[in-house]
Amino acid sequence: MKLAEALDLAHKAVGELRPYCHRIEIAGSIRRKKPQVGDIELVCIPMGAKLFRFVDAVNKWPRIKGLPTGKYTQREYHGIKIDLFICNPKTWACNFAIRTGSAEFSHGLAIRAREIGLCFKNAQLWRMSFDEPRLSPLSTYINEEVDVFTALRIKWVEPENRLGARDVVPLKDQ
Repeated sequence: MKLAEALDLAHKAVGELRPYCHRIEIAGSIRRKKPQVGDIELVCIPMGAKLFRFVDAVNKWPRIKGLPTGKYTQREYHGIKIDLFICNPKTWACNFAIRTGSAEFSHGLAIRAREIGLCFKNAQLWRMSFDEPRLSPLSTYINEEVDVFTALRIKWVEPENRLGARDVVPLKDQ
């Protein structure tokens, strides 16, 4: 599907869910402005008080897999698949960065995290402990996508330039 058509459908889907979400954004190939789009990816934080309405709205779309009460569901929407990633404030930033992609860029983020003693787990960044076999949460300051880049000590990359792992560029030490 051409980008313009997919973008129109994505905005329509966002409009249907926005009244029930604290946040909802378009991610994936649409956010990266790819000329051809295979699916729509949305990342959202439903409002707890309106969760039932959110679930009802999502359930109007034919289900392919997953449930809107979990972390992920895939639906059919006007002839295109929608991947809906359901977050909370702690998982928003990492989900938005990873789900924007590309897959190779997201893989590069994971490699960079390991290089500096971090890892992605459950859509959050964690500090790896080499003394004990455990992970500890990085911190609560990762609220926005830019915070993921800051924590990984890499240069910001506009979504349309996130082509591969080579685009994950460490900042020079100050």
